[in-house]
Amino acid sequence: MTATVTDLFCGAGGSSLGAEAAGMQLVMAANHWQLAIDVHQHHFPDAAHDVADISQADPRRYPVTDVLLASPECTNHSQARGVSRRRQDPTLWDAPDPAAERSRATMWDVPRFAEQIRYSAIVVENVVEATKWALWPAWWQAMELLGYRGTVLSHNSMHHGVPQSRDRIYVVWVRDGINVDLEMEVPVWCGRCDGQRVARQAWKNGRSVGRYRQQWVWACTTCAAVCEPATEPAASIIDWDLACPRIGDRKRPLAVKTRARVAGGLEKYYPELFVTVGAGNGYETTPGNRARTLDQPLPVQTTTPQHALTVPPGFLVPPHGQRRRGARGLDEPYPTVCASDDRQALVIANNANNVARSVGEPLATATTGNRHGLVVPAGGSWNDDARPTDEPLRTVTSREAYGLLMRNNSGGAEMVTPLDEPARTVTTKGHQSLLMPYYGRSLPQPVDVPVPTVPTRDRFALIDVEQLVDDCGFRMLEPHEIAAAMAFPTGYIPGRYSKKDQVKLAGNAVTPPVMAWLTGRILQALEMAA
Repeated sequence: MTATVTDLFCGAGGSSLGAEAAGMQLVMAANHWQLAIDVHQHHFPDAAHDVADISQADPRRYPVTDVLLASPECTNHSQARGVSRRRQDPTLWDAPDPAAERSRATMWDVPRFAEQIRYSAIVVENVVEATKWALWPAWWQAMELLGYRGTVLSHNSMHHGVPQSRDRIYVVWVRDGINVDLEMEVPVWCGRCDGQRVARQAWKNGRSVGRYRQQWVWACTTCAAVCEPATEPAASIIDWDLACPRIGDRKRPLAVKTRARVAGGLEKYYPELFVTVGAGNGYETTPGNRARTLDQPLPVQTTTPQHALTVPPGFLVPPHGQRRRGARGLDEPYPTVCASDDRQALVIANNANNVARSVGEPLATATTGNRHGLVVPAGGSWNDDARPTDEPLRTVTSREAYGLLMRNNSGGAEMVTPLDEPARTVTTKGHQSLLMPYYGRSLPQPVDVPVPTVPTRDRFALIDVEQLVDDCGFRMLEPHEIAAAMAFPTGYIPGRYSKKDQVKLAGNAVTPPVMAWLTGRILQALEMAA
């Protein structure tokens, strides 16, 4: 059976891609934005297209199809505007917002089209906050009065192989006699069972709609333990051929809030590479709370350029992306060392026979354990209290870890002190510092929390985060990276459009793999009901 599809609010074609991947035939697509229709028509030349305000379009003009896919405008349901959901509804003293009212009104186009064209199945995609819309119960009742049975699904795109954490609801409406299996199972490794298992959604506190981890989790079907499915990392969409300029070298300084976000990310993840909100209206209460390392999916992408790649000093980004994380392992050859490189690092073996070596020398023998580490000065200017890496280290005993205590004095010159000497005075004004443990898999932590267990050897270093911010590489993600994070095929969105338009085309879309899963289940149900 070949099921036919109409795609309302089609955008660049994320839903259409998913439906065709599932085996359906796209017949009709409509959108109010000419640019979106141009892109969509290029990729779906056999389908009819209409550039129209859907709320003003007559459904009787459109062909009858088996399935309707609709992604009504979500702008004024979402927190992505930078305004909390609670503050979006106008008070008695606020002037009406025509754009906001029109955004919410597009939800009514679904029952309006369903009344005229009795689709066998309908899929409505929107943000989670749409269920908090004041007229949601009335909208739901309107669909039921038309003879449809609805199911609300909460899915995160990263569980469908998309390298982005994107929570959305998908309301599946079907007519009597059509039963769709919408239970999703994912393979997981269960630590309690100590083996490969299958997991299903498990809701918290009786919830039935919400965001992953906040309102629901994956639970092992064998023992009910919470499990984490494998996901695609953000590193998979990073174009490592692009330069990542140093923040301190920018002609136009970063905004204060952006610097705070980078510093917050450093406090959480130093020395990992991470992405963070670099622009746009990132709705957040704590700087850095939207920073993620590159082994995690990208945070949710909106219609504006928003995310930035941040590379802390000390990471070696390969020129052609040999490693997805952009860091070169210490058991691999070091890249070419230029004569002008004033930011050399040290390679030291953390074993009983510690030997410090310049990075211009071969790496010491690599054993099966993780025995090597990098000591990376945060900047390239040196004074009498610091030693360049091409000079001998101060005395290091055979069972002593070498660390540096770094600070930024009032004159701005970098100063470092070995950990076997008393620390210079550390003031509270103008300093944002991290305590960096040098043992095990310990993570850095702010200095306003208790110090971890202190061993018998020097194992801590103080890092000035504000100084590190200037030495980080930083760049906004490019449109083709954002399109890849939405799971669009390479080159799907033409590069001849402006960056703003390219990002809008991608961010407005439905991630194709999620729609492919949904429409695939619907197609099976239609075949069984035929």
